[in-house]
Amino acid sequence: LWDIFVYDHATGATKRVSLASGGGERNQGDDSASRVVAPVISGNGRFVAYATSSTNVVPGDTNGEQDVFVVDVDSGAVVRASTATAGAQGNAASPIGQGERLGVSYDGRWVSFTSTATNLGTATTTTGIGNAFLHDMLTGETRGLSEQLSSGSVGPTAMSRDGGYVVFGAAGSLDPR
Repeated sequence: LWDIFVYDHATGATKRVSLASGGGERNQGDDSASRVVAPVISGNGRFVAYATSSTNVVPGDTNGEQDVFVVDVDSGAVVRASTATAGAQGNAASPIGQGERLGVSYDGRWVSFTSTATNLGTATTTTGIGNAFLHDMLTGETRGLSEQLSSGSVGPTAMSRDGGYVVFGAAGSLDPR
């Protein structure tokens, strides 16, 4: 099973961060040994975001879907970011693609991702439609950044340093042209 490691240039230490929230081993979920993994680290080096279908990374993960997780490298705490503002777990994959990069702000407060979930805060009315989302790790709020209602998908997200801007491609029309 693949793992994610953080190398600290100042100390020369390497730390594994792809663990369950209690520090134990995570299970494989639907991940294959050859899975494409694209972790992203915050600019300050304290937070790592990644996606997996493992079901024991955090307690209560029963959706059977790929989810977005954020690890505090200092404390080892793990939070699932692909949830609705009220805390409901996504009802479809987040992000949409295997190995799809996530966006994370310099301080780790903001995480952006794509999802085909219909319960994370967009007005999506058809399953299988991809949208972009922004999750606030401090408040737990999840914002839908796109509202593609009937067709299309979105490309991976990227985020500005302070989390004030998120960029993504979309197959649907998101403007009034």
